[in-house]
Amino acid sequence: MLKKSMKKAMKKLLMKVMVTILPLLLLFVIVSITALIIIGSNSNTNNNSDISMGTASVSAEVLAWKPEVEKYAKQFGIPQYVNLILALIQQESGGSSIDVMQSSEGAFNTKYSKAPNGITDPDYSCFCGVQEFKEAITKAGVKDINDTKNISLALQTYNFGEAFIGFAKSKGGYSLAVAQEFSNMQAQKVGWSSYGDVNYVTHVFQYYKSTSNTNTDIKGGSGKLAKVIEIAQNQQGKAYIWGAAGPDTFDCSGLVFYCYQNAGYKIQRDTAQGYYNSSTKTTTPEVGDLVFFGTVSDVHHIGMYIGNGKMLNAPKSNDIVRIQSYERPDLIGFGKYN
Repeated sequence: MLKKSMKKAMKKLLMKVMVTILPLLLLFVIVSITALIIIGSNSNTNNNSDISMGTASVSAEVLAWKPEVEKYAKQFGIPQYVNLILALIQQESGGSSIDVMQSSEGAFNTKYSKAPNGITDPDYSCFCGVQEFKEAITKAGVKDINDTKNISLALQTYNFGEAFIGFAKSKGGYSLAVAQEFSNMQAQKVGWSSYGDVNYVTHVFQYYKSTSNTNTDIKGGSGKLAKVIEIAQNQQGKAYIWGAAGPDTFDCSGLVFYCYQNAGYKIQRDTAQGYYNSSTKTTTPEVGDLVFFGTVSDVHHIGMYIGNGKMLNAPKSNDIVRIQSYERPDLIGFGKYN
């Protein structure tokens, strides 16, 4: 009898313990799951905030379409390209056309006429255009927002059409010469005097500044040379356009001229060859001194020395002002501007 009463007492005690502990256990599980959800949410938020967007220099008319571009860029998984798409819109329509992204002729337009400006709903134009852009960057093999080479291929494809990607890849990738060859071939095929905008990439990039390398803090330099490099750093991400000398686009010698002039040097606009001829050659360059490429009689490129095997320069067409290595076969040497 004693054993039976003890067993009953133990069962009652266990029941009381379970009744007390179970709600606490349940509360602990709920709190833990909630905490994990919050952490995951914060992690996603932080990841999104770190996405490189670049900056777009566009009109108020184009900026008015930013909410639509953001909406569809998020929907189709390319939020980091919003500002580049705005630059594309600036070139396509200036934001003033109903067919905002000029996407009526593209594959994603299934509601309106395929004729130019056939779309009569600007929101639908953005819906189709963002998908066309995503298709182009996907097929061009764009790695990220700073993959300038493949982004150039994607942008030109947006202008020329999908057939350009295969053509360009068979020629080694995008270049202005390849774009010109394709344009000539298509114009002849359809009997037109011209086909598309051969300079489309440059035209879009003039409205867009990449964030690539823009946070680099270059140490060194003294006096006016320190000012040269300070100015040069602020030009990173701006587009290369042959013959340009700022403030929004540059070629290699134009960048040198702009930075040196604004740093207080008495300098004339010249070519890379001209700056080579007038400079004092040195084997111990300071940060801000000049770096030359080519041959003594045919200097074809110039940059600004920043140390550690690097230079800041405007490399070539369809590229941006950025930091690169100067250690390459066509390096001639260094010079101080007189």
